[in-house]
Formats: sequence, structure tokens, C-alpha cells
Amino acid sequence: MQRLLVDTSALVALGDRGEGRHRNASRCLRQIRGTRLFLTDYVLDETLTLLRLRAGPRPTDALMREVREARTFELVFVDPKLFWKALDRFEKFADQTVSFTDCTSFVVMEHFKLDAAFSFDDDFRRAGFRVIPE
Repeated sequence: MQRLLVDTSALVALGDRGEGRHRNASRCLRQIRGTRLFLTDYVLDETLTLLRLRAGPRPTDALMREVREARTFELVFVDPKLFWKALDRFEKFADQTVSFTDCTSFVVMEHFKLDAAFSFDDDFRRAGFRVIPE
């Protein structure tokens, strides 16, 4: 079974029908059906906040239900060990605009040996990961 990390950019695009990449994200999700999607608590936090601000409570609540009920998502909590590794990574990217949440995603991907992310964020490519959709 294929395994991917799912990023905020993909989840926001899925949840917000007015987002320019919504169709692309929906198409991609259909294509990767059966894939195990790793989702960190940091990505979920960031997604719910952005989605509520951009699209309102209904799409946000619908996405929360999907994440809770779908067996596709595996929620990973960033523990202290991963947190400190992410902080080290964040410091290395001081000259770039990489978010701390992305750094937590990178270390989670390394921890679980994931080589690709469902994302529209080029920071994943720059960090050496494959991105789906390409």
C-alpha cells in the first residue's frame, strides 16, 4: 500500500471549493484512493484554522468529519523528539520561508520513511521529497 504525508495545501484545496486547486486536489485524491495518508496534528491545526478563515465553518466541519471517520487518514502527533528535530530543521532553513509546520512534516516523513507528500507546496520538493500531484 502506498503511503503519503498529506499537507495543509492539499487539505485546504480539498475543503475549499472556491480554492483554485480544488478540482486538481479532488482528482488527485480519487487517483490515490487506497493510499494511507499520514496527517500530523500540526497540519490538521493549520488546515482547520486556514479553512475556517477562508471558507467558513461548514467546509471546516465537513473536513473534520472526513478526517475523523475516514480510515484513510492516520493522525500522527508530533512528540517531543520529533518537535526538537523539527526545530533543528527549522533553524537550518533560516534563510528560507519554510514554515515550522513543514519542518515537522519533513521529520515525520523521515521517521515513517515516506518519500512523497500530497501537497501543492514546493518546499517539499526543495527538501528532497516527491510531491503528488507532480
